[in-house]
Amino acid sequence: MGRSIWTELNELRDLTERIVAGEFPTRSPLGPGQIQSKNIRARAITAPLINVSNLEAVNTQTGNLTVDGTITVSTAGKIVSGTNTDDWATFTTSPGGGQGYFHSYDATYGALVAFGDFNNVSGQYVKWDGTALTIKGVIVASSGSIAGWSITTDAIESPDGSVGMASSGHSSVAFWAGSVVPTSAEFYVTTAGDLFASSVDIQGDIWAETGRLDNLDIRGTLTIGPSGVIATAGTTGWNSGTGLYYDYNTGAPRFSLGNTSASAGLAWSTGTGLVVKGTLTATSGNFTGDVTIDHGGSLSSGQTAYDTGSGFWLESTSGVERFSIGNSAGNKMTWNGTTLAITGTITSTAGSIGGWTIDASGLRLGSGSTTRGMDTGSTAFYAGSATPGSAPFRVSTAGALVATSATLTGAVTASSLSITGTASFSGGSMTLPGGGTITSSTLDINSGTMGGLTVDGNITVGSGGKISFGSGAGDYLDNNVLHFEVGSSEESVIEAVNASNTPRAKLSAYAGAGGASHILYSWDTAQSQRYGYAFSQYNAGASGVAGINANYGLGNQAAVTATAVAAGTSTVSIQADSITLTGAVSINNGSTTAVGSSYGRMPITVPGVGVKYLELFNA
Repeated sequence: MGRSIWTELNELRDLTERIVAGEFPTRSPLGPGQIQSKNIRARAITAPLINVSNLEAVNTQTGNLTVDGTITVSTAGKIVSGTNTDDWATFTTSPGGGQGYFHSYDATYGALVAFGDFNNVSGQYVKWDGTALTIKGVIVASSGSIAGWSITTDAIESPDGSVGMASSGHSSVAFWAGSVVPTSAEFYVTTAGDLFASSVDIQGDIWAETGRLDNLDIRGTLTIGPSGVIATAGTTGWNSGTGLYYDYNTGAPRFSLGNTSASAGLAWSTGTGLVVKGTLTATSGNFTGDVTIDHGGSLSSGQTAYDTGSGFWLESTSGVERFSIGNSAGNKMTWNGTTLAITGTITSTAGSIGGWTIDASGLRLGSGSTTRGMDTGSTAFYAGSATPGSAPFRVSTAGALVATSATLTGAVTASSLSITGTASFSGGSMTLPGGGTITSSTLDINSGTMGGLTVDGNITVGSGGKISFGSGAGDYLDNNVLHFEVGSSEESVIEAVNASNTPRAKLSAYAGAGGASHILYSWDTAQSQRYGYAFSQYNAGASGVAGINANYGLGNQAAVTATAVAAGTSTVSIQADSITLTGAVSINNGSTTAVGSSYGRMPITVPGVGVKYLELFNA
């Protein structure tokens, strides 16, 4: 089937339009006003100057426009392409602005240039508003410079290369400063995000998950996240290893330095507090809570060991807690586990000790009539009153004791004792040294022993009382009767001695099984025998004898003896070499007779002869 006429007509019309548009150009100059066609289509227009005062086009398409001269746009003109090109503000509003390009003159800034996609949120564009160049999108440059920095294929560097940032290469260093070799620079950051710096002064916050800080000077606040950890090499966890460890620990922060289970370390947590293993040295500090030292540890200042040097030492060794403070060679206080020892002066004006209140003038306890204490005034000790000087019991600083009542169960030794009232010794004793005296208007003694007693007045023994002496139970004085206990042989009970304590006269007695006797005699010291004596003797149920004897030497004696054998019978015996009677001799036999009458006869025993009788007559 052949081609239709309509097809050929359309092809002819299209060809005509292409010729008119200059697709098949012919070189011919165009003068002013020579282009009046509504459609100009040409492959190229070459002219030294194209000056169009008013160019209107419904549809303008250009291929390549080569301008060897100048394109001049009037101050009110603009070169635009795309959408929303009515004015600068409408075109450059992002998002919602234009798409294309916009170039116009500005009286203030000279030129306004923008191109790209201002309409979409993700659109990319370049904008120069006369003061700032805004680029949204990717800038690619492999050479050149920007703000004095050199652009290379993979980095932006300072002119000498000592500072820069790289996109690749450079030993995986992203940023560096301080050396042309990035890994030797004093500051550099690797592409993995590791920061290395010889010194850092950070005024704001640091956020890091990992990293290394050789030297860190923080002028603000270092904040670690809830799961963050600061640790040094050698640390395997909190209080484990040989380095430093710190973590937030889900709200219970803790840190450790070394290992307190090893030879030395320091650890702190909210549960255990601060634990130090090893020597702790501090020039100052303040503890507001408890300080616990493990067994075998010590706390010291100045002193090098317990009670050694000047300072203080506190330790716990082998279960024994000890401390010392002061100068081991001077004033000090020590506790060796059992004894608190203080060398020096103790001064205290307040507090308490052993339940006693300390004040500026001494120690005291109780109140009112129960007050007792020690005082720094004239009264050293007192009890029974809050006023030391009038207390019922007090001791002065001179050692004078005043007591309203006292019970002494032990020994009292005094150079002198003055009692203004009554002194009572119940079950006790009072011993006076040699030459000691007791002076009293009245002395009441119930029992006891006195080695020597001088009485200027009277000694009165009350009813039922007695004065005992000697070793026998029967040696005592009671009710004005002097009792002596004697045995079956003669014993002296009373002696008269001279200045040499030599006996000169004695009263002796003895008590046999059936009777008793007593003898009073004088003593011949040289002959060790009696000069003379008077005696009496009683034999129970038998007889009674009384007599007076005088003798000198051995066997020379004279005696007068009276004997009563039974009722109504008695004899008088006179023994002497001669008898001299001076004065009247009266004999009464109980009967009366006339003068010259015989009274009877008196038997007279003559030694060697026998009994003779002396007849007696009434004169």
